[in-house]
Amino acid sequence: MRDGGDVYRYRVAPGFSKSLPELLDLDLRYEYELDKASAAAAEKEKRGYRLGLKGALQDGRLSWSGSYRARDVSQGAQAAIKSTEVLDFKSRYLVASDMHLEFSSAVKHESTPGSDRAARQESRYGAGIAWSPSEQYSLSLKLNRLDQNRSQGEQYFGSGTFSW
Repeated sequence: MRDGGDVYRYRVAPGFSKSLPELLDLDLRYEYELDKASAAAAEKEKRGYRLGLKGALQDGRLSWSGSYRARDVSQGAQAAIKSTEVLDFKSRYLVASDMHLEFSSAVKHESTPGSDRAARQESRYGAGIAWSPSEQYSLSLKLNRLDQNRSQGEQYFGSGTFSW
């Protein structure tokens, strides 16, 4: 609560985590937020949940994590004005003691229920390699691809670092 009358923000985010030894870690979260940014603003409600999994195989040589998130936003007495779903996955493979490969992907779907406007969909894919021959030197290179349905095209971008 803030000074100024009807200005408030309430947030509740209970969760559950469980580790299944030698297999995976599970994380489940629910989130509810009620926000009224000013006395004149309408209340904004956000509801969502997240399911996360992570694990490792081959004595940690291959590690992975993934999550699914869903969230609905509504304002005032209206039904949902925005729905978002995100699915992402990351993995890392240890090639040698000083080198590993990384792979990632994410898909995001955003829509406005009851609207004629097309849903927005975005897909990201990435691959990278990292090498650390000693504590003083490291090299990493990454290449990413982004596809968006609204821009009708794909974009490639890369990055890299060299540290000594």
